[in-house]
Amino acid sequence: MNTKHYEYFDATVMDTLYMIMGDDMVSLFSVYAKDSKLRLKDLETMVGQAADPQAIRLAAHSLKGSSANVGAKPLADLCLRLENMAREESLAAAQSVVSDIKSLYYKMQVELEQIITAH
Repeated sequence: MNTKHYEYFDATVMDTLYMIMGDDMVSLFSVYAKDSKLRLKDLETMVGQAADPQAIRLAAHSLKGSSANVGAKPLADLCLRLENMAREESLAAAQSVVSDIKSLYYKMQVELEQIITAH
């Protein structure tokens, strides 16, 4: 695979995924695109409704893991930040972090579409 440089996805992770999965990698990214959108919406709702910190932690952990699996390290890092806040039950700034996650997620969409359509 001739990986181009992406701002939001780690080229090393993408190369590894391509070596393992070949063109099936596109399916992984397609599923990630759909799933992460739902996870983000759930996370936004939970934080907006001041849900149980444990539920927020699990939701952030889930989005962090799926993002890390496809090489979306910046998004995974923000999710880790929210996960840690929820673990410590210190959610005063959670709305701001979710806003950052959402903003970054929508910036990533262009690259995500490029990855999906390039193969």
